[in-house]
Amino acid sequence: MDFSNSIDKLRLNKEFGSERAVLSTKQRPHTSLSMIQRISKEIGINQGTMQKYGNLKRYVIARDITYDLFISVYDVNSHSAIVLRPSQAIDNKEETKIRSFVRSLKKPNLEIRGIGLQNGDMELLEEINKVKEICKGPIVELDVFGNETRHIALDLKTGMTYNILLLDRIYRPGELVTTLGKNDFEAKKSKISFV
Repeated sequence: MDFSNSIDKLRLNKEFGSERAVLSTKQRPHTSLSMIQRISKEIGINQGTMQKYGNLKRYVIARDITYDLFISVYDVNSHSAIVLRPSQAIDNKEETKIRSFVRSLKKPNLEIRGIGLQNGDMELLEEINKVKEICKGPIVELDVFGNETRHIALDLKTGMTYNILLLDRIYRPGELVTTLGKNDFEAKKSKISFV
């Protein structure tokens, strides 16, 4: 299922960008950090990675997603993915990496996911469309805006995303509300690098 048209309809709503918007076929399940950390590749703000299921790694994880965006392009057939976590527009270098990833696939069956952003941060949302245009794949999950910090794991075997329970327990009400200010986040910005 491609949610691209649904995103366009959401944009027409005057509340768009001021409250959480979730487009998905089902609710995202949870997983404990202690269960997956050993077999995971972690990316931070303005980092990206290309990973394939196996090689002792099953998950790509990203903690503390606030004003940045977790974008993944997953190939169902090869169980591989390119994952970016930009806090600014994707430049030509990253676009080239994405194109190279897609060209390396035989008969790709792609799924694009976009997760993150805080209320009002509309500019970075366009990067999901940019990735969709490059890959020509459907957007199968979108979870943007709101005021909560997200901790996400992408399963390279199945392509599913999970909410990571950092403390191995369900979060209490309000525990994930973002406390990082926009200015503090801006101070962390750097160019995107692949790890």
